[in-house]
Amino acid sequence: MQRQMNELEIEDAKRVLDWQHWAPPLALTLMCLAFLAAFWHEELSAKLFIAVLLGTSSALFWLLFLRNKQRVQRDVDARMVEIVDGSPARVWRNGFGICFVSLAGKKIRVPAEYYDELLAATSVTLEYLPESFIALRIKPHRGLHLQ
Repeated sequence: MQRQMNELEIEDAKRVLDWQHWAPPLALTLMCLAFLAAFWHEELSAKLFIAVLLGTSSALFWLLFLRNKQRVQRDVDARMVEIVDGSPARVWRNGFGICFVSLAGKKIRVPAEYYDELLAATSVTLEYLPESFIALRIKPHRGLHLQ
């Protein structure tokens, strides 16, 4: 089910890509520049090795960040939010500590502070951005959840 977002939800959606999203590519870029500055007087091969090793990973992180940012922007422009209700099939954290819930066959990113609540929940109602699959509102339910 979809519904129109109100102005407060639009502001929340604009802030969904917080510092945790853009900090890794920025940190890797700064580290690459610091290493290049430290090895400024070394051989060209050492500088190229550092530039290729750190530069490609930082470029990859920037591309991922920009792709996610574009998806969120398209969701904000569409002003629609998807609502799904049901029992979570799986709740997990990836290697970076980002929390996900599998619900109705969709993998939706949720804030990490909801991890324990979602593990204990028998059902959950999620309002998420339909293209970027990032949850805006999470309502975990314990026990029987009758509407």
